[in-house]
Amino acid sequence: MSPLSLPMRALIALLLCLTCGALGYLAGDHNRNNAWLAQQGVAERQAKEALQAATARGDILSGQLLHQEDQIIQLKTEKLHAIARSTTGRPCLNAPTLRLLNQAPGLGVSGLPAPTGECQASCRL
Repeated sequence: MSPLSLPMRALIALLLCLTCGALGYLAGDHNRNNAWLAQQGVAERQAKEALQAATARGDILSGQLLHQEDQIIQLKTEKLHAIARSTTGRPCLNAPTLRLLNQAPGLGVSGLPAPTGECQASCRL
């Protein structure tokens, strides 16, 4: 007869089966976690690349906008100086001033009513 009895053998076999099952579960869980971490790493890298591309595009667009704003400010300043020069000492708008205003976006001088009062006598278009 062997030193281990039948119930003891069954208990050892049960413990061995439970240990193998637990180790198998832990190994599978570890592999699943590693796969998930790898997927997260890929997703993070793709998101970072997309963010960098969007930031670069935003920087380009911001630069273009600033350049256009500078052009608008310069054009506005030039037009204001030209209008001030052409209207200084005059009671009404003369032909050069009207041409300047007519070139401005959103403004037009066609169809204006005839001048009245002292402007009527001094204005010649």
